[in-house]
Amino acid sequence: MNSDDKIKELDIQYYSSTNCGYCVESNYMLKKAGVMKYIKKYVNKPSPDKQGAVPYFYSKKTKKSYTGYPRTINNLIEKLS
Repeated sequence: MNSDDKIKELDIQYYSSTNCGYCVESNYMLKKAGVMKYIKKYVNKPSPDKQGAVPYFYSKKTKKSYTGYPRTINNLIEKLS
């Protein structure tokens, strides 16, 4: 299974802010990998994280979350699987 299929399968919600450097990096990573189209993105909305931290990723399939810049698509997949 390729990374596109894995991202689709995880059914990811992504919370970000326009004032967040790590969000900018995460956006670039997701766009460069061509998977942004499979992710539901929320901009400038508080994340479900207790502190409202961003970038915040949540898999509706696994119910796992990850807060921070994952650096690679494979790392994001690993954290949410």
